[in-house]
Amino acid sequence: MEFRDNGRYRVYVNYTVPELREFREVWVEFAKKKEAERYYFDLVRGADFFMPEAKLRSFQEKPAQPTPW
Repeated sequence: MEFRDNGRYRVYVNYTVPELREFREVWVEFAKKKEAERYYFDLVRGADFFMPEAKLRSFQEKPAQPTPW
């Protein structure tokens, strides 16, 4: 994540496409630092992003809930 000269925050995402055996990079810009940090940490925690709108993200695998005794 970096702060740009135009006052926006840019988050870089590196990912692979196994079927094509390609390594790709995409970046997403945010106006607010809080939004950029939320996006960054969601990706770190395992969220998936969707192209062409990379700001959309979701968690496909929900964390397991503990089973009560």
